[in-house]
Amino acid sequence: MLENWSPLQIVLLMVGLMSGILSVFREAMRIYRGEAIPQRSLFWHCILLAFILSMGILLWQKSNQITELQGQLDSLNKPQLSLTIDELGTGEMVEGNGSRNPGVFLIANLTNKGAPSIAEGWKLQITLLDGRSGEFLPTYMAPDQTISGSKNVVGNDWKMSMADALYAKANKPIQRGDKVRGILIFNTPSFKVEDMRKQGVKYTLRCTDVNGIKIQYDFTFTGTPVEHHYYPGLSPIPH
Repeated sequence: MLENWSPLQIVLLMVGLMSGILSVFREAMRIYRGEAIPQRSLFWHCILLAFILSMGILLWQKSNQITELQGQLDSLNKPQLSLTIDELGTGEMVEGNGSRNPGVFLIANLTNKGAPSIAEGWKLQITLLDGRSGEFLPTYMAPDQTISGSKNVVGNDWKMSMADALYAKANKPIQRGDKVRGILIFNTPSFKVEDMRKQGVKYTLRCTDVNGIKIQYDFTFTGTPVEHHYYPGLSPIPH
């Protein structure tokens, strides 16, 4: 810890102490003790005290620097995933057999500022205005399938590929500095579409990183339809 110190640092600290607080201490001792203390002895005792204090201050500064650098290193060696919902909509999900179920469709992204990590354990919690709450798992669909939306619901027609499912894209290591964007679909049979569309309904999307640390993003429904549009990282499909 001492090899990076310059003798000049110690000298400058000693000079500062001797001309500052220790000069006040010397004068106070002269007034209080008078000639009982030899001035030369008092001076050299102050020099020794200044040296000890200077070393203590430098040790404290270096210790803080090491702690800070260790914290920065730890942050780089641990995943730092942040989750964001780009777009969220509710409606009736039409199954392959023609049945209709209430559901939620969303586009979300994960950004990593730390060590590489996957994200898994996806869940969506919905809290309605009447206090009812439910937690739902994403619906799995084959990567070669597509989903579509109607302009009657979101203001424009759109189609997307399940190859962009976020649970699949985030199951591969997300490198530091990377952003992964994808789609998730949740069937919510216990809730009505009209209840989920009300202004103030809260949606909380959760997942976990490779170390089991939970990441979440809270989204409050505005109740105002927003047209779907393309987001970077998703596969555009012609209508």
